[in-house]
Amino acid sequence: MKLGIVIIVILSVLDVFFVIRLKTSSEQIKHLNFLLAAKESQIAEVTAKASYLNDNLIIGYNKFAIADSVIGNLHLIKPLLILRIHSADCNTCIAQSLKVLEMKAHELKYNVAVFADFQSINAVKQEFSVTFPIFIVGKNKIDIDKKAGESAYYFVLEKDNQLHDVFMPKSGRMNLFEEYLAAL
Repeated sequence: MKLGIVIIVILSVLDVFFVIRLKTSSEQIKHLNFLLAAKESQIAEVTAKASYLNDNLIIGYNKFAIADSVIGNLHLIKPLLILRIHSADCNTCIAQSLKVLEMKAHELKYNVAVFADFQSINAVKQEFSVTFPIFIVGKNKIDIDKKAGESAYYFVLEKDNQLHDVFMPKSGRMNLFEEYLAAL
């Protein structure tokens, strides 16, 4: 008889334990499902943005190097956002890009500089109102120049002269440029 009572008590304790465990597991599953839904939403948002920006030749994390001989040793303390311009590019397009950069520069986590394919820094300053540092870098001195042609483009230059996050905007799509800046 005592053995029967002991078994009933043990089974009751185990039953209570399993009910508590089941409730805890159910709550954990709800929490994990919530986290999964949030992650799926983030993935969908990033995928949509990547698709949207891919139309404008964003080259995300592919790294390209710029030889020290092209730009000298800049001794960067932190990465730079570079606007690459060419003398043959549309002056209105360059002026518009510089204007947006001026307005957004304080929001960026990068310093900004201009790599220009012009005869001199003075030639750039005569043509445009530029407050950012200007470096003269000749045509096709950066591998991506060949892909961009004569169009302006943007990239991030790291401390080790590696570049990434290249953005080659299409004409008349400044909203994409602003999204590019926001994504950096």
